[in-house]
Amino acid sequence: GGCDEALGVNLGETASGADLGGSSKYSNENFGQRIMLVNHQSKGCLSANPFDKVTKSHQAYMLTTSPVGTACVRNVFTIERADEYDGFDDDVVHYGQNFRIKLLPFSEITTDAYMHSEMVTGLAAAKFSRHQEVTALTVPNGETLWQVLYPDTSARFEMDGEAVPAGSPLVL
Repeated sequence: GGCDEALGVNLGETASGADLGGSSKYSNENFGQRIMLVNHQSKGCLSANPFDKVTKSHQAYMLTTSPVGTACVRNVFTIERADEYDGFDDDVVHYGQNFRIKLLPFSEITTDAYMHSEMVTGLAAAKFSRHQEVTALTVPNGETLWQVLYPDTSARFEMDGEAVPAGSPLVL
């Protein structure tokens, strides 16, 4: 919620074995595509810490931003379609369409994990900033659904249902 992000950063294959799969070959964001999420406010890439476990309804791991812009297993995610019967006939991500952001297993994270966030409460907040906590939850459920929103609120309604251009600024 409410984060300015850029999907589909293409940095190619790295020494650590994380491959973004040539995301620049697509004109739109596609399901199955490997991405990095960049937060322009923190000037960092979303990254998982496999050693920072969090108690939620299921096992979870902390996500944070890191200044490391090189693709690696802790900061490369896969766009996963949430419902194959969502009314869209292609593999392109559309504004307003539900999807999940999946982290593949590595290190202490032994199963797929899905980006999850919840509102700030007395029991749930980021450790240092006290803003919204973002984790990788090991079960795909309703709390791991996301939508891409068009960043310009004056055109958001008109853009709903349109394809999301690769690498474009957006709001999750």
